[in-house]
Amino acid sequence: MTTEIQSTHNAAVLLLALGENEAATVLKHLDAKTVQRLGSAMAQIKSASRDEVTSVVGDFVMTLDGQADIKVGTDDYIRKVLTDALGEDKAGSIIDRILVSRKSKGLDVLKWMDPRTIADIIRQEHPQVLAIITSYLDADLAAKVLAEMPEWLQAEVLLRVSQLDGVQPTALGKLDEMIEKQIASKGTSVSARLGGTKTIPIDVRLVAATNRNLTQMMGDKLFRSDLYYRLKVFPITTPPLRDRPEDIPVLVRHFTKKYAAKMGRQIDKIPSETMRALVDWRWPGNIRELENFIERSVILSKGPSLRAPLSEIRQDAPEVTTGDTLEQVERDHIVRVLQETDGVVSKAAARLGIPRTTLNALMRKLDISRKDV
Repeated sequence: MTTEIQSTHNAAVLLLALGENEAATVLKHLDAKTVQRLGSAMAQIKSASRDEVTSVVGDFVMTLDGQADIKVGTDDYIRKVLTDALGEDKAGSIIDRILVSRKSKGLDVLKWMDPRTIADIIRQEHPQVLAIITSYLDADLAAKVLAEMPEWLQAEVLLRVSQLDGVQPTALGKLDEMIEKQIASKGTSVSARLGGTKTIPIDVRLVAATNRNLTQMMGDKLFRSDLYYRLKVFPITTPPLRDRPEDIPVLVRHFTKKYAAKMGRQIDKIPSETMRALVDWRWPGNIRELENFIERSVILSKGPSLRAPLSEIRQDAPEVTTGDTLEQVERDHIVRVLQETDGVVSKAAARLGIPRTTLNALMRKLDISRKDV
């Protein structure tokens, strides 16, 4: 054990002496467990004397001098050496692992992952497949992976590991491809810090919002049905502000407090007449229009009472007749605002309290053209 520790220390000293680039090149050719052991040893070395470095490098050179020329071996050569050394039965599985690992991607990637992530990737596989995978991993990592699985599955996998009698290289190759695909499919559930070696489980929820009628757009071939059903997991329909007048006082107070604090003002009173006018207005631009209106009101307020430009919403209010639909009222209002802003869409959008892109979309939806303005 002492010899092994000393060898690891000497290897760490040699890597530090080589420099960053050369050491990184060497480490690329080592397995994960060896890299971790050497990395830990390198981190523990605070300093190394010149004599120690010279001694380590000298021992390394002497070792090389004592060796014969090394030729690149073939697969048959490797098979023969290991079979002669270990016997055909013991050498079988080791040979398969060595030869396949040179091309392996998926199985090798598992060695660099944390146990919980590995378990999440492979837990749905057949126990026989799990046995092959865990036998391929280092013993300590395999034990931690099994610990993440149910007890009944642990027993089943261990039984199959004990009965393994070698795996054909072709089978290992197919397993490697399968693991690589599994890792790719799990790409959205794990992440890694930049420069890190461990993956970190993440929990992401996608929220998609729209003000369009997607069902109608599917019927009109303007929206893909497959995308619609992929997004429609738990739909939440938010009614427009005009259908929620009871929310307006709460929102008015919230936005008043928000922008008063932002501008360093003290506004603690909202006249009842102002509040009634705000509740009665239909707010075609919804909450954005209300928020922009309140921000404008705070800017205009000089004292502790909110001074809202009520003439804007009263002057713009269309005369609604019994036969007008909600869509017609909305169209008339947008046309009126466009006329008052000389047809400048950006100014009209600011007046309505909505983004320019939203106003353009509404104009297309309501069939508003330049000739209407």
